[in-house]
Amino acid sequence: MRNLILLIVISAFLIWFGVNFRQSNRKIATISLIIGLILAILALLGFLQLA
Repeated sequence: MRNLILLIVISAFLIWFGVNFRQSNRKIATISLIIGLILAILALLGFLQLA
């Protein structure tokens, strides 16, 4: 359960970083956004397995 919460926090931070810094540093922000979305999907799948 702690790993799932950590995964959610990390993915939320990466998505926030990707959205906020798209104008200034497009390449790093896009990579961060993609990784954050993948982690969010994995967290959602993990949460569905617990339910």
